[in-house]
Formats: sequence, C-alpha cells, structure tokens
Amino acid sequence: MVHYHSCRDFDVIGEHILRSEVAIMNTGTAAMDVKKYTMTGMQAQVRGFLFALPFLLLIFGLFRGFLFQRAVLLDMQGIGFTVVMVVIIVLSVPMHEGLHGIGWRIFGKAGKGQIAFRLQGLMPMCSCRAALRPSGYLAGVMMPFLVLGGASLIFLLVYPGTISLLTAVVNFYMAGADIAIAFFVVKSGAELVKDAEEEAGFVAMYRE
Repeated sequence: MVHYHSCRDFDVIGEHILRSEVAIMNTGTAAMDVKKYTMTGMQAQVRGFLFALPFLLLIFGLFRGFLFQRAVLLDMQGIGFTVVMVVIIVLSVPMHEGLHGIGWRIFGKAGKGQIAFRLQGLMPMCSCRAALRPSGYLAGVMMPFLVLGGASLIFLLVYPGTISLLTAVVNFYMAGADIAIAFFVVKSGAELVKDAEEEAGFVAMYRE
C-alpha cells in the first residue's frame, strides 16, 4: 500500500523539470521510501530529442561524410515520403516495445504477468509491474536502443540510402526518451525501480 505525502518537490534538470512525488511503500517485510519520477508527454518528447540528438548528429555526419557516395537515394516527395515513414514507424514501434518486455523478462527476472502490453491511443506500450534491481530495469529500458539502434546502424553501413537512413533516424529518435529515463535512474541511486505504468517515468525505491 502506498501513502502519498501532501508535499511535492521538483528536481530541476538543466532547463527542464522532472516532477516527483514522495511516498512510503510497504513491500513485504521492509518499508521503503519511494520517489516517483515522471515526465509529461511534452517533456518526454523534448528531453527524448535532446538525449537522442548526439546520436542523430553522428548518423547524419557518418552518412554525409563516408556513405553518401555509394548511397541509394530515392526521389520521394509528399505522399511517397509519408508512406515510407509510416511503414518504418509501424514496424519499429511494436518491436521497440516488445524489446522492453524481453529485456525486463530476461535480465530483470520479471515473472509471468508482470510485463504488461496495452494500447495508449493507437500506440502499443509496454510496462513492467515488478520492482526490479536497477541493472535489470536498465537492461529493459535500453534494449531497444541497443538492438534496434545497433541493427539500424549496421543496415545503414551495409546498405546506405534513403530507407536505411530514415530507419536509423526513427529508431534512435524513439530511443531518446529511454536514454533520458536511464540517465535519471542512474542519477536517482535507487535500490529498486518500478515503471510508472500510466506515465513516462519510473518509481525509485530506497530502504529506510
């Protein structure tokens, strides 16, 4: 059972604010201090872009500096570009969310029923209902960046072109918010971490 205090504090990270709520959670035999870190949708988009930006710049620099001469460039405008982007996103998003679940299941040792998939609007979402050790939680959070980001980078290096470039951009951009969350998990110094299921963020737990 969670008992929330009436107070609310704010952790200022650069120019952005990470909202937190302080609570006490009784987990079995040990009471734990709980701090909930969440981001609004706009904060997640902005912070995700900022954390993804170094990787996006690296991709564009690599493409322009070393791959452009042998790239297969498609003449896409208007509806053609839109269709390609939609296809890439539709294929990437379910894999991205599925990799979160696989990472939490394998490395976080989350049990059956503790990985939840749902639709939020029209977007598939994955969350972990279990409190995990930070290393296991981070593995699940970073799995899409490592797998999809790595695979799209290899795709770009082997077959440079419009499709592979857009695939890399989409997958690294989507991983930006995950990188931001991973950064704040490490910064929190939590002993256990749990997803904030209805919001972008996590719950950090500390032994009293």
